[in-house]
Amino acid sequence: MTQVQDYDSSSYDYRDYWNGRSYEHLSEVAFLKKLISPDDSSFLDIGGGYGRLSSLYKNFKFPILLDYSIKNLKNADKNLIRVCADVYNLPFKDGSIRHAMSVRLMHHIENPSDALEEISRVINDDLILEFANKDHFIAKIKHIFDHDFKNNDVYFQKHKKDSQGWKDSQIFINFRYAYIISILKKSGFIIKNSFSISNFRNGYAKKIFNTKFLVSLDRTFQPLFKKSFFGPSIFVHAIKKNITNKEAFTNIEDIFCCPKCKGNLNKLSCYNCGITYKKIGGIYNFKG
Repeated sequence: MTQVQDYDSSSYDYRDYWNGRSYEHLSEVAFLKKLISPDDSSFLDIGGGYGRLSSLYKNFKFPILLDYSIKNLKNADKNLIRVCADVYNLPFKDGSIRHAMSVRLMHHIENPSDALEEISRVINDDLILEFANKDHFIAKIKHIFDHDFKNNDVYFQKHKKDSQGWKDSQIFINFRYAYIISILKKSGFIIKNSFSISNFRNGYAKKIFNTKFLVSLDRTFQPLFKKSFFGPSIFVHAIKKNITNKEAFTNIEDIFCCPKCKGNLNKLSCYNCGITYKKIGGIYNFKG
């Protein structure tokens, strides 16, 4: 069975991770502003945690924040459509989501092929996908000192402990660019562009230079660094190859389907398998 990263399994508050990481956050926001333009449709933030980036999409008609952690969703903006589910079993009808993004989720994905196939199923326009870059500059330098000159595997590393102190049973994976691109193409996407973001993510740099300067520097060097995959985060803007004209939904619950069997729902109850899902505290809970 594919493992799903669950922040609810520990007492860790994901908001704490972003203390001292204003450069990384603002670099991503500045970049994403160029790609996201609110319209009268749906936007899905997959694995969006507590809605760190929700200011970018909150003005869409259906601004959907999806995460596997109830705790994260409780900390999110109550005006968002908050959905608890996992990326391998999305509770949305085929082609019901026009725009989507996934930032800082892929390093927790054990089976990216299945995850991206499922994401492709629900999208009817474009996807912004971020993943941790196996071949970033500092990683290459580390390989030299580790005498790991070949380093031909798909993954860069599985941390013994990640920043939350979890043990190595937790998933934390860096991917090669070509590997992720090949899966996106197999899943029905056309690659529009790729970008290297947070290129100056370094403790020494953040101590020497202020955040505003580093963000400006990052934006200046993005066109150069994207060709060399310099930075630790790669963003890919992909377009769905076969876009179909779907009906315009007027109610968010018309978008939902059963994540288990993909059957239609009636007041969150599945016609096919009989499972009834719940909405508690404003959160649609499709967690298994």
